[in-house]
Amino acid sequence: MRALPCLALTIALVPAAVAAQSQPDFSGHWVLVDPPRPGSDVARALTVQQPITRATARGEPMPPAFLDFTVERELEHGGRFNHYTIGTESGSISGGPGVDETRVSVLWRDDRLFIATRHLSGSTRESATTTDHSEEWSLDHDRLTIVIVDREGQALPTLQTLIYKRSP
Repeated sequence: MRALPCLALTIALVPAAVAAQSQPDFSGHWVLVDPPRPGSDVARALTVQQPITRATARGEPMPPAFLDFTVERELEHGGRFNHYTIGTESGSISGGPGVDETRVSVLWRDDRLFIATRHLSGSTRESATTTDHSEEWSLDHDRLTIVIVDREGQALPTLQTLIYKRSP
């Protein structure tokens, strides 16, 4: 008799887990496969948290989805923490003299997560420099690939592909 309630609970949880799996779960601790040269600002390891959201801000049920994404990057000299809300564009504007604006966009494209950051800074909007940074995250079994494209002003973009393996 006890097996029936447990079986019913298992069956009820499976659809929620399957629905959230249409996009990969990057959660876990990841270690860079080929570390870059010393002094590089590439993260040697990442700790990612990507919880499944099952309720709206008002507490109403919703289809399970990955809406938040937190990354702790372990760099050669310290670390960096970023929290993203998937499916949004956010930004900041400095209140001081000159131009200092940052915009961040985070969205799914099929099974890949895209993070794009644009920073505009300078004494005036006409003389401001634009810096673009984008990351494309993809998961293939236990290998996390992040393709990074950086571009400053009119310079040619630089491309970097980082491969991480899951760490126990």
